Amino acid sequence: MITAATVPVTACSSAHPQSSVEPSTSSASATSGTSPAKPFGPLKSGGPVQFTAYSSTDGPDSVAVLTGAIADFGHGQRTKTDTDPQAEYSQMVLRLANGTFALSIATLEHDLVRGFSHFPSNSRTCSGMVTVTDATPIVSGSGSGAYEGIRGTLTTTVTVNEVDAPPNCNGLLSQTIFLSGSGTVGFG
Repeated sequence: MITAATVPVTACSSAHPQSSVEPSTSSASATSGTSPAKPFGPLKSGGPVQFTAYSSTDGPDSVAVLTGAIADFGHGQRTKTDTDPQAEYSQMVLRLANGTFALSIATLEHDLVRGFSHFPSNSRTCSGMVTVTDATPIVSGSGSGAYEGIRGTLTTTVTVNEVDAPPNCNGLLSQTIFLSGSGTVGFG
């Protein structure tokens, strides 16, 4: 049975092995041995942004891609601002090719934990899916590189689809974790 959840985002703590999460590069650069081209980055005028991240583990790392007024990719990493080991994650730091900024995910994380209080949704097969949506504001002052001065809020949905070990549903066998969001960003 799941007793805690964390955002990618994730569903439970387990001994499930964690895989390395790496953003993909173009096949041309992979086969030619050259460095991949750097993505465009942000439009300094800001505008609509779309965001996705994914992982297949409970670890804090995910692959992240942003499109629209920001064309960039890299890693998302969930972090805690509290030193208490039982504290929920409160930020997702996006380390992108053109810089870094953080999203406040505390409410999303809290609601995901609450969503898992009724997991699994199918107790006969020890499987289920939990989906929550919340506002994830950009953390003030978190922007660096091309993202210095970034501001805005994304409406973010996290979906965790998980299969646990039968017959008691008390061990993670596999999961997928997806984040998607959109909103408007500005700079300055």
